[in-house]
Amino acid sequence: MVATPIRITNIVENLDERYGGPAKSISYACSHLERHGIKTTICSVILYPDESNAVVAQHGLEWCRFPYVGIRKWRYSPALRNKIREEIATARQSGAVPILHQHNLWNYPSFAAFSASRSTGTPLVVSVRGSLFDWSLSQSRIPKKIAWRTFQKRALQGASCIHVTGPREHDAVRRLGVRAP
Repeated sequence: MVATPIRITNIVENLDERYGGPAKSISYACSHLERHGIKTTICSVILYPDESNAVVAQHGLEWCRFPYVGIRKWRYSPALRNKIREEIATARQSGAVPILHQHNLWNYPSFAAFSASRSTGTPLVVSVRGSLFDWSLSQSRIPKKIAWRTFQKRALQGASCIHVTGPREHDAVRRLGVRAP
């Protein structure tokens, strides 16, 4: 029996080394998946003119970067949205199962992943990465409340899987009423 191939599109607001932990953890996870025959693509918004990621370069990972339009903080990028949809179509045309893996909350890349998942029926994995802890929710409260009410709660509720890194993060998700697996 031959297993059906999988293609994972990872969506993150940025992957430059200045972005912090996700720049390494996402890259190493993709490298590991690639070694096991799972095709990955990383899509992000360009925040710095000189972006780099040594892990991506070392492992020859596919990292697609797109300009944002308008306000930097929102990370609005029609090109990113189009690439996510293109990745889904390419996976299906090749006979692979597409999966979207969103690595942050609160801004346009998160919305673009949710929207593409919902409109195409593509499974969505959401890594909350501490974004739902009280200390994180207390920062930029108003934009987060707007995002929560307009799309973020629905994105989490509709996720195929929410990736947490420990019991405290699991509890933070559940305290907000999110019941997705």
